[in-house]
Amino acid sequence: MNVFRCFIILLLVFSLNVSAQNQWQVTSPNGQLQAKITLNEFGILYYSVDYIENSINTQVIQSSMLGVERADENFIGNLTFESITNQVINENYSMVSGKQLSLQNYANEITITFVKFSKKLSLIFRAYNDGIAFRYYFPETSNNNYTVRGEHTRVKLASSAGKAWMQPYDVVPYYEKRINEYNIGQDSPSEAGWAFPALFNTNNYWVLVSESDVSRNNYVSHINRYVGSGDYKIDAPIQGDFKPNITNSATSTLPWALPWRVLIIGKSPSTIIESNLVNHLATSLSNTTDTSWIKSGVGLWSWWSDLGSPTNYQRQREYIKAADSLGLKHIVVDGTWEVMGETNFRNLISFGDSLGVSVWNWYDAGGLCEQTFGSDCNLMRDRNRRRAEFAKIHEWGVVGIKLDFFMSDKQEFIKLYFDILEDAAEFKLLVLMHGCTIPQGWQRRFPNLLSSEAVEGNEMLLFREEFRYDSPHHNVNIAFTRNVIGSIDFTPGVLSTDRVFHNTTTAHELALLSVFETGFTTLADRYQSYLQLPAIAKDIIGTMPVAWDETKFIEGIPDNYIVLARRKGDTWYVSGINGKSTSRSVTILPTFLQTGNYQKQMLIDGADARQVNVSQENFQSNGQIPITMLPYGGFTVVLKTSCPNELNLVQGINATTIPYTAQTIQASNIVGSSANAVYSANKFIQLNAGFSAQMGSVFKAEIGGCTN
Repeated sequence: MNVFRCFIILLLVFSLNVSAQNQWQVTSPNGQLQAKITLNEFGILYYSVDYIENSINTQVIQSSMLGVERADENFIGNLTFESITNQVINENYSMVSGKQLSLQNYANEITITFVKFSKKLSLIFRAYNDGIAFRYYFPETSNNNYTVRGEHTRVKLASSAGKAWMQPYDVVPYYEKRINEYNIGQDSPSEAGWAFPALFNTNNYWVLVSESDVSRNNYVSHINRYVGSGDYKIDAPIQGDFKPNITNSATSTLPWALPWRVLIIGKSPSTIIESNLVNHLATSLSNTTDTSWIKSGVGLWSWWSDLGSPTNYQRQREYIKAADSLGLKHIVVDGTWEVMGETNFRNLISFGDSLGVSVWNWYDAGGLCEQTFGSDCNLMRDRNRRRAEFAKIHEWGVVGIKLDFFMSDKQEFIKLYFDILEDAAEFKLLVLMHGCTIPQGWQRRFPNLLSSEAVEGNEMLLFREEFRYDSPHHNVNIAFTRNVIGSIDFTPGVLSTDRVFHNTTTAHELALLSVFETGFTTLADRYQSYLQLPAIAKDIIGTMPVAWDETKFIEGIPDNYIVLARRKGDTWYVSGINGKSTSRSVTILPTFLQTGNYQKQMLIDGADARQVNVSQENFQSNGQIPITMLPYGGFTVVLKTSCPNELNLVQGINATTIPYTAQTIQASNIVGSSANAVYSANKFIQLNAGFSAQMGSVFKAEIGGCTN
């Protein structure tokens, strides 16, 4: 990691202006966003944010109160200015998963320190090209414990006229409420207020509010209530959640940094969706940490289609074989897997290993011991027992764990998250989190954390009838809000309708694999639903990336529709979903492509909701792609360079006639008995250990036929 931090005093950048009211400001590197911090005559702190264009300042965030309440001192009024420091943040870093893997954290920062009766509070503000962030910091040193009871931070939008896309906060915060469109100022359906993230559009500006870098000495916050005139207040977790005996305050020694308050701001939704601000602000992983063992992908999951299946050894073997047939590398065995017995479970892992399919299992995190689902709900909360369990399953060959039922945003459970993630990394276990809090940039600190639920996902098709009808527009809103701040385990791909009805089309459900960003994709439906798909559809699923080099917003409107493009290497995945009951036509102009010839695979809505049409043809980079989505429909378009420099084939091929072309090809995969595979390379084709063409397959390797 290359970190460059230089302290400078440039009035043009940091523009220190001490007036009668004491005002300071910090401006983004591109000069478009400016935060102003003011200390008024009563010693109360406020901030505002301007968008600057053509030398004209437009206020996006009005003067909004700042302040934090510590048990020994209330840092709200009677503050006096002590000092200010400035620095440039310029840091290059990499992620293991996410919407963009190679990133630059680039911002201007000021730290202003204030004093109240000899006790100090620092306010750190950063101005990025796509947003403003700030945090409270107690700079003194003490081994005594101090307690934060809450804060008085507000976000006052420039206008109370406009729209908001928000999720009601729950007294029991597991973030599985619907994300709907509201008027700014509309009361929350929940007495607990609103959850992060919250998206606003007012005066033609887009603002997404969330937080980042919650650590083990903090809690997760939410928007408590609407104050009025576009003014929202940030507050601590609800005391009366499922753990009312645990305090909702936070305690730490000093120095102590509170979480970042994040405001992503732009004139287009593209600024919101493409932002990596939450990760920029998070604590980084040590650059000496080995992450080479972290291997992810798309996996099958039997629980949704058959709740009792995790206990059934033979059933799970079927899922392993199906995963292999689809070119997938993982299965998730959910709660009650212990009933299968150790011998059967270890045999299952061995069988998966023989086919190159890894096994995950499920644990109760202990937030809701009333629903154990066959697991010991206190296991994860006992350090010695947890570590012994992790050592045991690592020795068995389990590659990942799914943790469920945290159910609290209080500090005690934030400590539990960190303890589990640290121990899991030590034992080289990947992690999915369910029944959990929202992303806080933790994937930067813990790259073994591949995804988190914190959403009303496809699981709820089983339990909430209204969700079966509301999910299309909710899915659109997820892409504009929840998925902006981090990976999301939505469990997409519900194709069948015999178990429960849902009005999303098959193409919509398959588009979610690339509309949603996640470090691990858990397919929800029974495996037969995927095996019955056309060959091109299966190829798209089997080769779907879960970590991206680039993400672009193409077009869309919250609550209506969205089209995104994501790049992995030289291949682009363009996908869209329709949230409305009427069809929608879009024409994709792929200006993001490099000039050249491409192979285009398309998966679009068919004649009705349950049919898909697939095609494959050559495509010129200057062409257009017109698509019509059915009501609640969707599409996926894959654009591959006609002749990439190299192709490394490791996933099995089954029942496909798709040619594989590149300058060079290396293969260690299995060509299945029903496959018809053609490898074409201009330079060479190398068949490595592990490659085989099974009896009954048609396999051809040829030099030539690959041109750009």
